[in-house]
Amino acid sequence: MRGLGEALGLPELALGGAPGAGRGAEAARRGAAAGPNAPPPPSPPPPLPGAAAPGRRLGALWGLGWRAGAAGGAVGAGGADYRRAVAALRSWEQTDIGWVRVQRGGEYLSEGAPVCIEARLLPGLWVLLPLAVSSVGRPRTGRLRQGPTRGGGRRWGFTHRTVGRHLLAGEESFAVAWDGSPSGAVEFEVSSVARPAHPLASLGAPFVRAFQWKFRRDVAHRMRRAVQEAR
Repeated sequence: MRGLGEALGLPELALGGAPGAGRGAEAARRGAAAGPNAPPPPSPPPPLPGAAAPGRRLGALWGLGWRAGAAGGAVGAGGADYRRAVAALRSWEQTDIGWVRVQRGGEYLSEGAPVCIEARLLPGLWVLLPLAVSSVGRPRTGRLRQGPTRGGGRRWGFTHRTVGRHLLAGEESFAVAWDGSPSGAVEFEVSSVARPAHPLASLGAPFVRAFQWKFRRDVAHRMRRAVQEAR
């Protein structure tokens, strides 16, 4: 099955249950060794849904080009909650959402480090999506890539990009920002800029968009809970 998947350019699948502990880490290392599966997204990134020109919306719906997406909001207030939020991001707590697991194949949150997202698509069917960390400290996508840095403001985040046999091409960021005031809101954002890297991702674009929307929603909820649980 793996040889056929490689020939077709498909990501690895795990049938019957979640992948074994070492399989995701190995998929992460293979993906990082293969390198990026497409050139980086455009800069500046495309607008978020609702801000795109009407003529581009149909093409974006069916995956015919780059598309941006984001979710998030306030997860706390003040410096202590900002530090809690950063600590949660460093340990990938935001992705602890039950139907997604993160496996690391090397250095912990360093630039170039291999990562694999294991996601349950259906009961008994998991997909392994290889990634590599492309930026640590400053996010490369989303509104918070330009977060507060003056007057005591703080911002921290990281970005990973698709590599190897990933169905999509692009980048995704997790970021937190705080304006520096004692009661200032701590904002969290998960954002991505991506386009299909395989014909199946184009054909199944509405499903892919729904999958991304659910992931961002669940990650934002988990991040709020992570900060609350750390108090």
